[in-house]
Amino acid sequence: MTTRIYREDAIKNLELFEKRFEGAGDEFLPLSIARRWARVFQNEPIDMDELARIVREAEKEQNRYEIAFYAFCNDMRRIYHDLWEDFLKKGHSTE
Repeated sequence: MTTRIYREDAIKNLELFEKRFEGAGDEFLPLSIARRWARVFQNEPIDMDELARIVREAEKEQNRYEIAFYAFCNDMRRIYHDLWEDFLKKGHSTE
C-alpha cells in the first residue's frame, strides 16, 4: 500500500470517529488518537517516531473502549509495521 492510500484511510477513519463520537470532546482518547494518526499522514516524510508513540498509547488503552477502537488499533499496528518495513528497505524514506 502506498502512503497516499494510508493517508486516505486515516482521513476516512477520522471522519468515522468524529461522527461516531460526536460531542465526546477533544480529550476523548479514541477521537484524539484518530486525529493524531490522520495528522501524521499529512506530512512528508512520515514521522515514524510519532506513529510509534500513537500506536503505543492506543495499545495501552484499547481494552477500555468499544470494539471499533480495538479494530482501529489493530489497523494502526499493521500499517505501522508495513511502513517500518518499507522505511528500512528504502533506506529510511517513507515517500
